[in-house]
Amino acid sequence: MTFLKEFILRGFTAAWAGPVILAIVYAALNSAGVVSSVTVDKLFTAVISSVVMAFIAGGISCIYKTERLPIAFAAIIHMLVLYFDYLAFYLINGYLATGAVWIFTVIFAAGFLVVWLVIYLVTRRRVKRMNKKING
Repeated sequence: MTFLKEFILRGFTAAWAGPVILAIVYAALNSAGVVSSVTVDKLFTAVISSVVMAFIAGGISCIYKTERLPIAFAAIIHMLVLYFDYLAFYLINGYLATGAVWIFTVIFAAGFLVVWLVIYLVTRRRVKRMNKKING
């Protein structure tokens, strides 16, 4: 399957999660006393942007399967696409002040690195076990 077809398929598969994520965000904002009601215009923007965000986030995951890229380069592409996807969502919806972008950047980079470290350690452990079985 081509990269674009795979991207679209994965994107549509993940897009349903956008409104679910949005509902969780608004529930958290409501619980914190930040938001008690939302205008139709704001809700429309939030729903559409959350669907687009989830579509892109789901779609870009195919970078590891369909492209013949070194894993590190694919991870950098994945990280950058997710970063700008999430950042745009938060800025468009007013969830993040422009002065706090650097804080978001640090937290996002740290989170992404932690996830990749866990994946690396789990994979390394599996490979060691498989090698041990093969070598007896």
